Formats: sequence, C-alpha cells, structure tokens
Amino acid sequence: MKNGVMAFRDTYQMFLDMWKLYRKYANSSLAGKECRDAIDAAEQLRKKYNSIFANEILTAVMCELSRIAKNKS
Repeated sequence: MKNGVMAFRDTYQMFLDMWKLYRKYANSSLAGKECRDAIDAAEQLRKKYNSIFANEILTAVMCELSRIAKNKS
C-alpha cells in the first residue's frame, strides 16, 4: 500500500474476499457458531487489508448480513 492507497490488484482481491464472506454467510441464520465464525472472518479481513476503504466495505457487508439474518427470524 502506497500512501494509504491500495493498488488496483489489491483492491480487486479485497472485493473478491468481501464477496466470498458475503456469499458464505448470506444464506445462514448467523446464530451461535456461524455468527462467531462470520465475525472472526471479518476481523481477519480487517487486519489483512487495514485501510479505511476496506473497513467501510466490510462494515457494509456485515450490516447487510445482519439485516438478512434479522429478516429470516
């Protein structure tokens, strides 16, 4: 990362990783162990990308997963 800006290839990989997180948990109830696993996966991505942009996208993904889980219950 140069000057806090992610390279194009890194940005692509970040989007791909965020998509995989969303895809994995979008159809789950996010109860119990699944919830903890989703939080752990999100934390790993936060540490991996460590940027404001990545954190904002990750927050949006987690909020959407939460909304989906609430609508299922």
